[in-house]
Amino acid sequence: MLKVFVYGTLKKGYGNNGRLRNATFVEEAIIPGIKLYYSWDRGGFPVAQKEETSRVKGEIWDISGKYQEETLRGLDALEGNGYMYNREEIQDGLWTYIGHPRNWRFNEMTECPVIEGNYQWDR
Repeated sequence: MLKVFVYGTLKKGYGNNGRLRNATFVEEAIIPGIKLYYSWDRGGFPVAQKEETSRVKGEIWDISGKYQEETLRGLDALEGNGYMYNREEIQDGLWTYIGHPRNWRFNEMTECPVIEGNYQWDR
């Protein structure tokens, strides 16, 4: 089983959720070890960075099945895998996209809001 954790425009109700049309929504989740920032200079979407003491609220989607490779290629293309973001396994069998440090200046970005102790992106 291959699952992805999404925290921004891929969530239900947002513009890129259609890329998960062949996936199955599993649940909302809070994932530790990630912090979210706004990328105002590149369109205002969220960018994750690993940080042990933070946690993020988002969604888990199961992309395994007949269209797994197609869905994964589409997600990688959207996220600029290897350039803008790196797809990383954050828990056993659970992947997400972490902002590639050479392309983001986290110290110059605005942190996403913390609601009930969790970073969240809701626009």
